[in-house]
Amino acid sequence: MDKKLYLKRAISVIAFIAILCLVLYRVYEIVSWKDTEGDYSSTMTELYSTPKDTMELVFVGSSHCYGGIDTEYFWSNYGIPAFNMCCSGQDKDSAYHQLKELLKTQSPQMVVVEAYAFLFERQEHIGNAYRNMLSMDFSKNSNELIRKYVEKDDQLDYLLRWPIVHTRYKELQKYDFVQYEPSAFGRGHTYNLHTQEVGFDANIFYEPIVTEISDHNKEWIDELKTLSEEEGFDLMFVQIPSDVSSDQQYILNGCEEYLNLLGIPYLDLNKRMSEIGLNPKTDFIDFNHVNYYGAEKTTKYLADYLLENYYFEPHDGEDEYELWDKSAELGYHIVWASELVPMERDEYLKAVTKQKDVITVLSLDGWYSVTGSDWPVVLGGLGLREDPANIADGGTWVFRDGKIIAYIPQGDDQPQWALDINDTDTLVIKNYIRDTKQVTGIYINDEIKCGNNDGLNVFVYDELSGSVINTKHFD
Repeated sequence: MDKKLYLKRAISVIAFIAILCLVLYRVYEIVSWKDTEGDYSSTMTELYSTPKDTMELVFVGSSHCYGGIDTEYFWSNYGIPAFNMCCSGQDKDSAYHQLKELLKTQSPQMVVVEAYAFLFERQEHIGNAYRNMLSMDFSKNSNELIRKYVEKDDQLDYLLRWPIVHTRYKELQKYDFVQYEPSAFGRGHTYNLHTQEVGFDANIFYEPIVTEISDHNKEWIDELKTLSEEEGFDLMFVQIPSDVSSDQQYILNGCEEYLNLLGIPYLDLNKRMSEIGLNPKTDFIDFNHVNYYGAEKTTKYLADYLLENYYFEPHDGEDEYELWDKSAELGYHIVWASELVPMERDEYLKAVTKQKDVITVLSLDGWYSVTGSDWPVVLGGLGLREDPANIADGGTWVFRDGKIIAYIPQGDDQPQWALDINDTDTLVIKNYIRDTKQVTGIYINDEIKCGNNDGLNVFVYDELSGSVINTKHFD
């Protein structure tokens, strides 16, 4: 064969393989498993987005930990850059290897490990197995985790990943194609503001019976102790407030004995619920998890303990720590949004039109003139008197960061107004006629979110989370 022809064909084959690899890589990015905590929140994505050597305090654990330890509390109150290296149903092997993944780029002063993994050997839900096994980047470390935890017959599927994730095309959503921003700047804590009254038999927490520590639990503690000595961080264990059976408490007692033997601190917060101030009527979402209010109390108690016994370098105000600032601001927004629900009309309108990083739309249309006569006074109090529009004529006002950025009057001369909020979302306001009266629809892309009601329609969009956080209608 002619050498030039042979070379030409070789180049074509190489180019084809290179293009095929790029296409497959992009397809894998789309269908890959993307969460460790539900929805599209991934502590691994958060870890990989974090600048090198910026974490002082790291928590390792399951949903008990990422829901029960508020990393934003450490940052907002003490300037301590804390991070939850947590995952739903995190088992012992996953905890060890996920911590090793973190230590590739971070050098925390302290690692606090949640004790829940002492109480089980295998994850109960396949989704949690995927979250723990498939969330790390391909590496020797991630492969070691799979070979250690996954049954031999299933290891190849987990190692290749494609056999597991290729069917996800049926459930693809927007954030499979673009990055979910809170999953990049979040610090591993999730907020849950639901409340369920629970009742604990506190006597169980104090039962003295000891179950001898299992080989796997002992091995896990030994591995973490060795890792702490090699990497130079302080190590402690903590039991996050949650219900346990007598048998489970006996297991914890056995592990506590071994930890004491090794001189590793262990804090059982179940035994300190009264000191923490936890209320079983208001501070839990179920028997195994505290809610936001319980997490604030638990975190404060733990922070007081840690600051009394250890020193952490504060870093608030430093440029490299902007992820912590942004995460804390998102946390504030989440709590703020929940507080909107019970507000009365005038207080609510002032709140939603003054908030930073929020887009609020007020649309006064339809037969509003017969539903209330005080709209000029109410809306005028929000600064609309500065707008040339006559409030009595209705229309739509758009607020961003507490300032009016647009007024869309009623009338056929301006049937539609649009604003690109981010790379994927466009806010669209459409005027149209209904029963001879002009009304307004408020859309994100092509999906209507609010409007088409007589009176004042309110739409609130949070730019930090990229989501609609509230809509209301007032007659």
